[in-house]
Amino acid sequence: MHDPENTIASIRDWFETAKPNETLTVKDVQVQTGVHFEEVHEMLQEISGLTPETDLLLAKAKLAMHALADHFKTSPDVIFVIDEANHVPYLDALCDQVVTAVGTAHFMQYGISGALDTVAKSNWSKFIVNPETGKRECIKDANGKIAKGPDYFKADLTPYI
Repeated sequence: MHDPENTIASIRDWFETAKPNETLTVKDVQVQTGVHFEEVHEMLQEISGLTPETDLLLAKAKLAMHALADHFKTSPDVIFVIDEANHVPYLDALCDQVVTAVGTAHFMQYGISGALDTVAKSNWSKFIVNPETGKRECIKDANGKIAKGPDYFKADLTPYI
């Protein structure tokens, strides 16, 4: 269930509901990494440079991130690995991404806590409740992506700008 006091735990619970830990594969990690890269690409799409050098670097980054996201999400084979010795630095990098994203939102004077909570609630609205079991379940499309259920609502982030 969604707990507004602990949005990160709610997001983790959302993923556990969508794809229980015991069913996770290396391919799932790869696809989720691709989805993460896709979100970075979407962020880059909203940025414009004020100098020719910045515009060129942004254009290259946008192309590269889009290609990388697509490659990770659609490659039929497992294409990357994190060596056992690199799990701590990898987790540190993921944590730092969350921290720096919150910092960037803070410096932009966005209401990141409320916005993140709203996005989490929107994601939960994709699920349906199975009438036989009373448990939340997700509907997936042919590619395994979670489809929007009949109660889905798009997150309105305008109050947090």
